[in-house]
Amino acid sequence: MAACRAVIVAFFLSIFGFSVEIDKSNDIILKKDKTVIKIIHSNNKIHIDGKLTEVKALKVDGSYYIPIRSAVKWANGKIISIDNKSLYISTK
Repeated sequence: MAACRAVIVAFFLSIFGFSVEIDKSNDIILKKDKTVIKIIHSNNKIHIDGKLTEVKALKVDGSYYIPIRSAVKWANGKIISIDNKSLYISTK
């Protein structure tokens, strides 16, 4: 059985309270307070506050996924524990 290693952008929004916009280039822009995360539609690269990260989003059946550990870090959260298919996250 494979472990879940990515979080869908829609869940990222609801869990961490980000708003979403889609610009004219179909890039996805996630915003919360002063943090801006941008997923570039053409190559799935992720920028945070204008700086390119080493992480790429995955696109499956029209939905974007972000690696869980990166998503939690960018949202200033913390993974508390993982057990029996459950992931426990704390947010500030």
